[in-house]
Amino acid sequence: MAASTPANRGLSLPDSLTALLRERLASLSPAAREVVTHAAALSQPAASHLEMALGPEAARIGLEEARAADVIASGDGAIRFAHPLLAAEAYGAMGETERRELHRRLAAVVSEPEELARHLALGATGPDPAVAEALDAAAIHAHGRGAPDAAAELSELAADLTPTEEGARARRMASAGRYRLMAGDVGRARELLERALEEPSASSGPARAELLYRLAGVRQLMDDFAASETLGREALKHAGDDVALTIQVKLLLAGIAFITGRDWVAGSRHAFEAMELAEQLDEPRILAATIGPCVTWCYVTGHGYRRDLAERAAELEPWTARFRTLDLPEYDLAVIELQEGESSSAFDRLRRLLDRAERDGDYSSLPFLLANLTIGDFLDGRSDDAWARLDRAKRLAQTTEQRVAQVHALAYEARLAARFGDADRALGVGAAAFDLMAATGWRIGEWPMRTDLALLRLSRGEPAAALELVADARDAPGPDEPPRRRWAQSMVAEALLALGRYDDARRVLDDFEAFARSHGSPRLRGGGLRARARLLAADGEVDAADAAITEAEAVERRIENRWELARTLLVAGEVHRRARRRARARASLREALELFAFLGAGLWARRAREELSRIDAPREEGGLTPTQRRVAELVASGLRNRQVADRLSMSVHTVEAHLSAVYQALGIRSRSEIAAALASDASVIRDSPAQTRDSPSS
Repeated sequence: MAASTPANRGLSLPDSLTALLRERLASLSPAAREVVTHAAALSQPAASHLEMALGPEAARIGLEEARAADVIASGDGAIRFAHPLLAAEAYGAMGETERRELHRRLAAVVSEPEELARHLALGATGPDPAVAEALDAAAIHAHGRGAPDAAAELSELAADLTPTEEGARARRMASAGRYRLMAGDVGRARELLERALEEPSASSGPARAELLYRLAGVRQLMDDFAASETLGREALKHAGDDVALTIQVKLLLAGIAFITGRDWVAGSRHAFEAMELAEQLDEPRILAATIGPCVTWCYVTGHGYRRDLAERAAELEPWTARFRTLDLPEYDLAVIELQEGESSSAFDRLRRLLDRAERDGDYSSLPFLLANLTIGDFLDGRSDDAWARLDRAKRLAQTTEQRVAQVHALAYEARLAARFGDADRALGVGAAAFDLMAATGWRIGEWPMRTDLALLRLSRGEPAAALELVADARDAPGPDEPPRRRWAQSMVAEALLALGRYDDARRVLDDFEAFARSHGSPRLRGGGLRARARLLAADGEVDAADAAITEAEAVERRIENRWELARTLLVAGEVHRRARRRARARASLREALELFAFLGAGLWARRAREELSRIDAPREEGGLTPTQRRVAELVASGLRNRQVADRLSMSVHTVEAHLSAVYQALGIRSRSEIAAALASDASVIRDSPAQTRDSPSS
């Protein structure tokens, strides 16, 4: 509905301005004033409307006089007021009875469904079931054209014109609440639904269950998954024999379990039971709503990606026209494809969903989709687009009072900052996200954020801090726990390796790789192989490490994820060098450097550059290699050989070999002499063939 409606023209104006407006309107003849009041009552006044309501000649003469008096603007033939306040004053000056009669006359001359319903409503003198039904139809029309705010206003008018004793009153309040939610007015949606629950017709049974279900969805977005779960459980008790409603409530409870990680087994049971009921009901719209959650729960409970259900979802797409965007199966499929490493397809789906949410005015979905797409922008090297999209997601989440959308956006901000190497921003925003997760119960994006933050810590030489972020992933989750922390186990293994805890790393990695094999995800496989290569290299098994990292690289190239590929190539540079394959090491590191630079990941680009400098350093007689000097500096700082090995991801034997070379190069015989010798050493740093073979990455 247009913004300039009679409902918002009853403005409170300063007395001096009101007097000026009245003076201009009073200068018109009665016939011209009648034309002006009719135009003021129309959302989009047209000469044809005025001619049908007043007669062609009266409309023509009245418009000419109003234009001459500068009440109606002269111009291209469209009927526009010279100033919006003139329309407000003309409409507001009418008495209530006169106003109702005017709207009844206009209802007889307009044909557009929303405009007709609005005039019928404003012309009604009390509850009118027929007018309320017309408003219902108009609300559906408004929603269909992507105007949920107009649909909400029409549904509220319909509820006001429904007799109190009729059950349709509560139902229309619920519809208004749903439209308000889509329009981003979450607070008003909650208010409408709570009012509807007080209606006599909503005291029990399916009518009450429907309202409880709708309110639970609002509480999810606003602030409180615990409250949402309580409402959902109560709704299930009232649903009775209403199979369609039972399915909706079960999907709600399954969603809460999935997002919070609580009652995991019960959540999966709700999802699968909802699918069984939907199959029995055989109603396309209900089936379409059920497939997405079912595909998700199949995936996270180890049953793989049900592509057959994805195909059915595509067939049922025509029945999803009135769905909220995030409730479309397309969204669930995009999330699964991201986990499967099918990034191109996933981000294509997310972009289509964003376009739909924009078109539908679905502000309850937009913040989530915008944040999700920032990772796609990052992978495509569009850092400016990523930050711009994220800023909009945060603004919308704040404006629409969706605390869950706020924590979702914060999690993505922390992840982006971590990948770009902005440690202060990543860690600060991450802390805020953790606090909001605790307050709301939203946990769906916790482990991806923890993993990216842990990698940042690890790359800054802080393995203990990295391990602390992902420590809960060391042990396999229990049967009533979500498996998503499994995805962080390869990062746990890398942190343990950096701390020199090889046996612990091996145990975690064995468990992770067994899960990856059963799950079948190439992303999991690639991460496991990368960590395995590090472990094998630390154990001195350079050929096995080389084979593992070569396989990891092949996996990452297949899934077309530049970030994961660049990380793998960085490790490959280290492993190939240890395997005495300098040319391959150089090629891997140069490609890693190019990818990190393309992504804007400055911290990791710098690391790749440092690794290349070690390989390409000129060879000189005398002095220490870069790795020998690093070993010497760590020993001089007081670390024991095992601690140095842990810090540099090498074996103790390799540290001992480096120390022997250091003693010989500096002409010393003990550890206690290293610090003084380093301080006075003016020798040239070299990169000898013998030492290059065992040089670790920084």
